[in-house]
Amino acid sequence: GGAPVIDPARYEGTLVADNPPATFGVVSCRFPIDTLFGTAWIANTTAVDALGCPSEPPAPFSGTLQSFERGVMIFLPTAEIFAITIDATGGQWWYIPQAPPDQSWDVSAPAGLFVPTQGFGAVWKADETIRLALGYATGGEAGSSVTIQPFDNGRLIRIDSLARTFVLVNDTSVAFGGYE
Repeated sequence: GGAPVIDPARYEGTLVADNPPATFGVVSCRFPIDTLFGTAWIANTTAVDALGCPSEPPAPFSGTLQSFERGVMIFLPTAEIFAITIDATGGQWWYIPQAPPDQSWDVSAPAGLFVPTQGFGAVWKADETIRLALGYATGGEAGSSVTIQPFDNGRLIRIDSLARTFVLVNDTSVAFGGYE
């Protein structure tokens, strides 16, 4: 009396969960993690937990990079620059939406190292924190395919020419990586 009539055929093949999970792991995310980032970074549970879920599909770029004593800088065609430092305990990262005007000042590098030029040089000269964290350039600028996948709380960056994946966490500016 008064109970709704349910047509079982309408729900055939539907899975039933009595108690849905309280938290959702990567498998429950809206977008999958692209396999090109590899799996080595997934072993770092601190990084995985900090990132959350992918918020967009990955985007490939033809970028420019320069390696430094303690990290790397990446330039994207959108004029964005990422500076990433990595050491044995982790690292830091900085996002620069556009390079500042170049500051003309004369500085020389130690033997075998280089002062960066152009956009990388402008950022390096303008921001002492980045300059001290990265050190001097170890070579010139080079083109590289770069893939970025945004997450709820950061992003994965894959630099093809280095064959490395970096995990960048938003709120803390912590970087993990150099994962193969």
